[in-house]
Formats: sequence, C-alpha cells, structure tokens
Amino acid sequence: MIKGIGIALAGIASAGTVACFAGAKTLFNRTIPRQDVPRVDLSEMADIEKWEEYKKFMVSNSEWLQSQELEHITIKARDGITLHAV
Repeated sequence: MIKGIGIALAGIASAGTVACFAGAKTLFNRTIPRQDVPRVDLSEMADIEKWEEYKKFMVSNSEWLQSQELEHITIKARDGITLHAV
C-alpha cells in the first residue's frame, strides 16, 4: 500500500516537473529575442555607390524635415510625470 502511494507520488511529481519544464521553455522561447535576424554584411556597407544613393535620399528628406515647423507637446503619463517634446 505504501509502496503504491510512493509510486503514485513519484509519477505526479514527474508529470509536474515535465509540465513546468514545458511551460518554462515555451515562455522563454516567446519572450527572449532570438539571434535569427540577418546580420549586416560589412562588405556591402563598403560599397560606395550604395552610400551615394543613400546620401541623395537623406539630403532631400533632411531638407524637408528641417523645413517643418516645430511643435511643443506635453503628455501626462499615468504615474503623474509630465513629458515634454519639441
């Protein structure tokens, strides 16, 4: 009788351990960012022609950005702090 209870408790403990491990693994896989993102190819960054295209795009957009009128905005956060932005 006692041996049967011990085996049952061991089975329950094993099942609980497996369930906790599976839950922890699932949580870890969903919350921890993976390093599967593509890496930057440094040889591609050294291509001057691509940088020249990028600079043309950035200069025209920077002129537009600089011509925009600035606006002062304040936001009251939930914790009572007031955030200011220009």
